[in-house]
Amino acid sequence: MAKIRKERNYLMFRPDFSNGDLDHVVAERDDLLAHYYVGKERFVTRAASRDDQASIFVGPKGVGKSAILQMIRLDERSHGDAARLIEISPDDLAFNALVNIQHRTPILDHAAQNTWLFTSLWDYVLCVEILRREDSDRSGVGVFLEKVIGTKYEAERRRLLNLTLADDGTQSTMTDKMLALISAIEIEGGYDEGKGSMRLEMSNTHGSRKTEDLKLLQLINNVARQLPANLRHEYYILIDDLDLHWTGSELQNYFLGAMFLSIRKLSRSRNVKFVVAIRKNIYRQIHLDERDKFSDLVCEVTWTKDDVKKMVERRLAMILSVTENEVWTELFQPGFFELIWSHTDETPRAVIRLAVTAINTAIRNSHLRVDQSDMQEALREFSDDRISDLADLHRYAYPLLGLVIREFRGQTKEFPADVVQEVAFRIAEMARKNMTEPKLSWAIQGFEEPVLFARILVACGFLKVKEHRTAMARIASEDQLEKLSPQNWFAVHPTYVPALDLK
Repeated sequence: MAKIRKERNYLMFRPDFSNGDLDHVVAERDDLLAHYYVGKERFVTRAASRDDQASIFVGPKGVGKSAILQMIRLDERSHGDAARLIEISPDDLAFNALVNIQHRTPILDHAAQNTWLFTSLWDYVLCVEILRREDSDRSGVGVFLEKVIGTKYEAERRRLLNLTLADDGTQSTMTDKMLALISAIEIEGGYDEGKGSMRLEMSNTHGSRKTEDLKLLQLINNVARQLPANLRHEYYILIDDLDLHWTGSELQNYFLGAMFLSIRKLSRSRNVKFVVAIRKNIYRQIHLDERDKFSDLVCEVTWTKDDVKKMVERRLAMILSVTENEVWTELFQPGFFELIWSHTDETPRAVIRLAVTAINTAIRNSHLRVDQSDMQEALREFSDDRISDLADLHRYAYPLLGLVIREFRGQTKEFPADVVQEVAFRIAEMARKNMTEPKLSWAIQGFEEPVLFARILVACGFLKVKEHRTAMARIASEDQLEKLSPQNWFAVHPTYVPALDLK
């Protein structure tokens, strides 16, 4: 008699990595990342190498930029060098606080003319962060300032030290230091609050006027210029989550541009290696003169389909205690990876998130593995979440984007520009009733200019472009975005189809 094969329960471990707690699937928070990271030689090796200028890692949200920083952390910890990691958090960056006080300071009111000054301040505060690691106490920082500045400007040296550290030696945030320095420079420059003017002529030449009245700024520049050559140790400076407080304001973009100018300058020292993660759309908007000079520092993070498949495979195999081969043949039905891939933006985070959603769905349904009904339920849940995520991602540039997207509910998956115009008309009617016209003006314009409205939705990733009705839908490049016309057809990205009940 033939033996009856007992079906294995591939979900018996019932992992707790629901969408409500993404710490289990967000790689940059995972201490086990090194066990399943794929393609280390492509980006991590470049980030770690002091002979490679790659320092600014750009890409869309979820592509794995922050995971590169986590791999640097894990590698340094494994070698006992974690003390040489300098992490700069979003709350320690000054640009958010600077926006809040912009109306009170003339320097910030003229950001375009003062990029050179912002760069000098970034040079200094970043150097101070390094100094803290070279000599952990206040006296050590003071000794270096005395070495650089000398005794001629003793009063100015003490003033600079007091602006950097409190009397008890505690470290103020970069925000506090930047604001204190700006205030001091304005006073030194002769800002007259009553007249709203300054004697200080802001100039990117640094030497267009006598600087007897600007000792503080001179000292700041001296510290930044001399520190790299005096370092005894090597450091990694990790900067992540630059989008956390970013609203796209002109001041923020100038201020971030100045930070990158400073990073380029300080990166010339082999002892200092920056590893910065920033979304590609933000990097494009920041103000950088001679952007082409940053080409050696910028590395775009991209993955192939096979890379992402292997990442998910290794991750789930480790968590569920199955073999890598079993992930796509037993845990999921054959062909499910293709389905998952087509319903995401093809980033590692999105693919792993949808796979996790499907697993959680199967667990809720008491299934032994993910079946077709679990996958369909997961696709809808994931789709609904992604609309909210997309709206949050573009909340400053396109307010109420989620509301706009949901106005496409019940349409066909593919449609001509006329449908975009009709949706804009419905949005205009809704906005008038709800008193939300100012926030929705970017969408309401679609009634008169449907192509402009469609261009926004394509750029956001909600729509794909078709050259004509029977053409294949594609993600548009920047050049293609500019060439959109009323003759184009459009298709809703498969990610958002299930939640909108499209025909």
